[in-house]
Amino acid sequence: MLSDALLEHVFECDMHEDPSIDRGVLTKGALARIHRYVDADLDETLEVDCLADVVGQTRSNFPRVFRRALGMSP
Repeated sequence: MLSDALLEHVFECDMHEDPSIDRGVLTKGALARIHRYVDADLDETLEVDCLADVVGQTRSNFPRVFRRALGMSP
């Protein structure tokens, strides 16, 4: 389940997150924002564009960094 994978990854991440935005990775904070967004909108259809906006990623880059972080497509 997506929510479980997000939580697992967030807890496995290094606690010292670099505050700069790196377009090639999803930081612990970004994954936490996605998790909160998904939990808040479970009754709605989740769009990749919206998830990308939540973490400041482009629509074209987001699926790649999401897969790299969690091992699955958004």
